[in-house]
Amino acid sequence: MDDKNSGESDHSGQGRAMSHDGFSPDLPAALAGKSQLRGLSWRMKLVVYMLSGMRKGSLDLTLPDGSTRRFEGSEPGPHGAWRIKSERLI
Repeated sequence: MDDKNSGESDHSGQGRAMSHDGFSPDLPAALAGKSQLRGLSWRMKLVVYMLSGMRKGSLDLTLPDGSTRRFEGSEPGPHGAWRIKSERLI
């Protein structure tokens, strides 16, 4: 059986909307020292980190404190808006 039909996932990133899965071993280093993350709880930092890997489209994220952040991929795609009302989401 060739690799395409073996059921194993392709790790090249092609066809994926995100450049990382949000659970990488580099997560603590990626979150440390980012000025745009100051004042956010670890929960919201995790959400922001995961969304920062968008490849396609754009998303406006409104955090529980009312601040808004825009995430844009390098490729065109749909636009969305997400309002997180409570950190209890995570």
